[in-house]
Parts: sequence; C-alpha cells; structure tokens
Amino acid sequence: MSSDFLGLSFEVAELPRLAAFATRGDLVALLRTAGVHRLRLGGTTADTEAAWSPAAGVRPRWATVTVTPADLDGLGRLARLSAARVLLTVNLGHLDAAAAASEARAARASLGGALEALEIGNEPDHFVHHGLRAPGYDVDRYLAEVDEYRPAIARSAPGLGLAGPDVVSPSSSLRWVRAEAAHEHPALLTAHFYPLGHCGSYVPTISALLSSGVRRAEAATLTLGVELERETGIPFALDETNDVACGGEPGVSNTFASALWALDYISRAMASGIAGLYLHGNLAMPDGYAPIAASDGPALAAGRLRAEPGRLPGQRAGLPASRRRPRRARRGRGARGERSRARRPAAAARLRRRDGAASRGPRRRGAARDHARRGARLGGRHVERGRASGRRAGPRPPGAPRGRPGKRRARHARGQPASALSVATPAAITNTPTSWIGRRRSPNASRPRPTATAPVSDASTAATARP
Repeated sequence: MSSDFLGLSFEVAELPRLAAFATRGDLVALLRTAGVHRLRLGGTTADTEAAWSPAAGVRPRWATVTVTPADLDGLGRLARLSAARVLLTVNLGHLDAAAAASEARAARASLGGALEALEIGNEPDHFVHHGLRAPGYDVDRYLAEVDEYRPAIARSAPGLGLAGPDVVSPSSSLRWVRAEAAHEHPALLTAHFYPLGHCGSYVPTISALLSSGVRRAEAATLTLGVELERETGIPFALDETNDVACGGEPGVSNTFASALWALDYISRAMASGIAGLYLHGNLAMPDGYAPIAASDGPALAAGRLRAEPGRLPGQRAGLPASRRRPRRARRGRGARGERSRARRPAAAARLRRRDGAASRGPRRRGAARDHARRGARLGGRHVERGRASGRRAGPRPPGAPRGRPGKRRARHARGQPASALSVATPAAITNTPTSWIGRRRSPNASRPRPTATAPVSDASTAATARP
C-alpha cells in the first residue's frame, strides 16, 4: 500500500487561499496530522471561473478568480511543508493552449518535483451540460483539443506528466477512459465518483448513504478501476470523490455517519488496489462534505481550520460543545421501557425474577408504593400491615398519603433482630419510626420480594418486645 494513497481535492478557485495558508493558519498542521500527501486542484471552477494571469490584475471577462505566479509560489511552499505532491488542472473549457503552456511553465518553476502531473480540463464529458461546448461534443473532439494542448505544454515544461481524462464517472464514461489510455498514454488515469447526489430534486439521507446499495456501487467502481489498470497498464485514481455530489447535503455530509462511511470507503479503496483516492471539499463550506473547513467567515479569514465534522450531532453553528446542555435520558414506561431496561444485565435479571410471578396477574402501577407503605421485614420475616402473608398488597388505604407511582420501595433492616425494634406487633407497625420504611430505593439495590411466613401471634411477639 502506497504511503501517499490518500489525498484532498480542492477547486482551482481556492488556489489563492490555499497558497496564503502555507504561511499562516492550521492547514499545514492538519495535512501533516492526517497523513495527506496528495493535493489536487481541479473542480468545475477550473473551466468556468478560474483563469491564468501571468500579470497581476489582468483577468478575462468570463473569469471570477485569477491564478498568478505568486499563487503558484505559495502552493509550492504548501506542498513542501506538508510533503505533498500536486495534481494541477489547466483550463480547457475556454480553449487557450498558450495560456495552459504558460501556467505549466510557472507551475514547474514553483513546485519543482512536487508537481506530479497536469490535468487538461475537468469533467470534459459534461462540457455540454455546463454550457462550455455545443451539443454533439464527444470524446473524439476532446482528444483533438488535448492534442492541441500537449505540444505547447511539452515545449514549456518538458517531461511533465499528463493525468486524465478526469470524467464524471468511470462507469458512465468508460469509453472516454479507454480512449484516453489508448491515444494519450497518460501517467495516471483519473475519474470521479459520488455514490449520492442532490444536483436535482433528489434529497439524500443518512440511511441511503449507509445502505447496501451504496456499498455495491462503490465496490463496482473500485473493481472497474482495478480492471482498467490491468487492461491498460496505467495506474487509476479517483481524483475527486465524496459522499454527495454538488457540494454535499447538510445533515448528511457533515455528520459522524458520513465520517464512518468515509472510513469504510477509504479502507476498501486501499484494499482494492487502485492508485489513489482524493476527497473533494471546500474550505468555506463546513455544512457540506469538506474534510477540512472553517467554522465561519472570520475563522476562514484567519486560517482557523478544523477537521470535519467539527460539531457534535445537534449542535448549532458557533456554539462550543462545552456550552451545550446535555439531554437527560427518559426512563421508558410500559413495554418499550421494559425492553430498554432489559438491555442492562441487572435489569434483565430483575425482569426474569418478576416474570416468575406473572401468573398472579399484571403488576399495578401503585403496587410497589403500596408494598412499601404496608409492609416491612422484621427479624428476617416479612410482615405486612394487618396481615402476615406474602401476598401482594391490596389497594391504598383511604386517607393514606399519595406519592409518585413506582418511586418508593421497602427498606430492609438487614442483620437487625426483632428485639432491636421499638415495636414488634403487626398492629403497631404504624407507630414505628419511618426513617427506614418507605425511603427511595437505591438504583443498585435489589427489589424486595415478599416471602410467605406463618402468622405471627401477639403473644409470641410480645415476649421479645422491649418493655
């Protein structure tokens, strides 16, 4: 297994910000701690928003972000500090081979050996969908455009490897991958994979992400990647992947369920034999699928980043976990409560003992309270008020104080002989001190079980009572 298997993918539009974080913020420390040794700059913005600008301040009308030689210098510094190798995407959406060659020359000068390969365009099989090409654009026209770029890049940066075709999916665009391998002979075959997406009306869920159908789709994609490696002799990598396409889904992508999914997915990808895996993200989107992001705008400006998911389930953005009010677990009642308590060994044992007396009828809600009020254990023998049998206590006597059902339990006078009690006759139990009768039972104490005994006569108990 390669030590640089796992990588992170970012939009080219974020390249200036990443370059600035090479000398401030937490990005370098996070990359080194996570063991990330591969970075990829690509995404949709590589063709739709970002433009190469050799001179600062010069920007085409269609672009919203410019990449300058100073930005590439910062990227090279970030790569050296984090011991990472870089895949860089040049713009193919706005066809300009000269600009791509100029950017390749500057990237080679700034990154040196850290520049692993160059990708020409991002998801060219979706250029028509993004309005970058007219309908009818296909793999043959794509290869013709790549052939126009490659000689110019070879002259400006000799020996720089090519990675591609960087398609949306290896399965749906298998013809593009095979054509790239046959005609361009790249150093690395690349494609993207997202098991779920919310680009349309579909709303993904956690249960869908953790479903067996997603696992089967992942397994099929990884198997196809290994088959392409064997068929072409070229390493294959998923250079852009995550859980939900189009930025992720809040409540799914930024949860611990997604973190568990990623752990399983990365482990199986490593075991499959493909060359690499790059998790895509955006530093400014903590509620999406970003593996590393800032919590808010001020944190992003200062470079205070964190590994995601950075909040506990249900925690509001900006509220520290230490200030969250913990939720108290509610004790279940009825059948559901019995099942939940039965999961604990001690509770299960008590339930089994109680089930032995099920033939006597269902337990009333106030039975435990009445038992605690009406009986006690005297000298090892259970005595109930007005009776000496071990049967369950009857209804609550008129005028007796009410209490919360099921909260009072009988206290045991373990190890105390009957002579130690101030009163020993059943008729006078109401005169005994109540400091040991009817108190709240300890959670770990066992439930008092009535034991049938012979009736106690007044004469026999009076002989042992104090004068």
